[in-house]
Amino acid sequence: MICTRSYSIQDWVEANPWNRESDEARKRNPALLSNNLSYHLIKLALKASLSVVAVVSYSDEREILEGSGFVIESLNIDGKFCNTILTTASILRPEPHINAVANGIKIVVIQSPGIACDGDIIGYDFNYNIAAIKFRTKMSISPARLRNVDNSVRIDLNMMDEKPPAYHPQTSKFNLAPGDTVLALGRNHDKEYTAMVVGGKFSIDDAELNCKELLRADFLISRYGIGGPIINCYGEVIGINFYSHFCTPFLPINIVSKWWDELKRNRQYLLPWHGMELSNLYMKSECYLEFVIQRFPNIFEGVVVDKVPPKSTAYNTGILPADIIVECDGKCFETVLEFLDLIWDKAGKPVNLSVLRPSDGSRLNVTMVVGKVHPNRYNSWPVPPLITGRRSRMITQRDKDNEIKAKRARLIWES
Repeated sequence: MICTRSYSIQDWVEANPWNRESDEARKRNPALLSNNLSYHLIKLALKASLSVVAVVSYSDEREILEGSGFVIESLNIDGKFCNTILTTASILRPEPHINAVANGIKIVVIQSPGIACDGDIIGYDFNYNIAAIKFRTKMSISPARLRNVDNSVRIDLNMMDEKPPAYHPQTSKFNLAPGDTVLALGRNHDKEYTAMVVGGKFSIDDAELNCKELLRADFLISRYGIGGPIINCYGEVIGINFYSHFCTPFLPINIVSKWWDELKRNRQYLLPWHGMELSNLYMKSECYLEFVIQRFPNIFEGVVVDKVPPKSTAYNTGILPADIIVECDGKCFETVLEFLDLIWDKAGKPVNLSVLRPSDGSRLNVTMVVGKVHPNRYNSWPVPPLITGRRSRMITQRDKDNEIKAKRARLIWES
């Protein structure tokens, strides 16, 4: 169920389950609270929510996290359906900073209107904070439609008058431009597990978490929305939502899909590590872009090196902060996402990079051995603190309610 009533700002703040900001914070940034979705967007959200489920995890008797997930596969096996959801790996951790599966982990997947099923872990990645969970149902669940993202922005002055690319469903990527409307979906953990939706704008600003592949939407979600999908204005899932206190970071589906494909193929894989903090060239200030264009008039693509940690593979190669990487193995690219795509299966292997150095106007060709992501290099992923007081006293009763729902679902299943 998605509510279509139009709220005033004050009414919406009190009624919307996604709200979690203090009164003082709302006064500072009231624009983030506006959620006046058009009828078209409400219909899209309603259709996309068919694949969205609630997820609750426990370590023995202790609740870890309440979040959301979305179905990507629903396979008929011997007359019953095996469903796979993607969600956040935070549901597996005993604590946010621990990169391990909690002891006695139990996962409950809940469909609207409160049908609970036991979930089994297929795989997880603590670096990108994603997990795949399977559960069985008697009925098929409509899988989400996934779409890779192209978040490049042309800065070629000769192309400024060109119209943005039109939407083509048959293409592999959706062009996501600054200011585009995106919607975050999830399931509220109420009695009916109703669908939740909030809309806002895609921003090229930094999400300010240490995973630099994250993109950003300028609205807020609650803890229940963590792990849920973010969709474009055509109802296609373009990423997974995570938590921040001032925006909604989301991991592009490009990375999630690659991880899922590798998991299904190999079950074991090596994530690449380039040892740099990178940003897209178009995200830099006007002064910096003018400085670059003066030295390299025909260069409008690439990623900027912001930091190079000592002893990293990039450091050993001679790459410096403020360098611009424009080619990898002879292929040009415009974004950090595209660069990651080119080195995804290159962990432990050399790649040839073409590097521009604006400080002296030189162009360098270097060979860098792509490193491997080790646990001590994993990204950190904050989650909101558990609510104390009255909420903590309700956890035991919630556990009992979920257990009853799970038993009821099993009885229905066995019948």
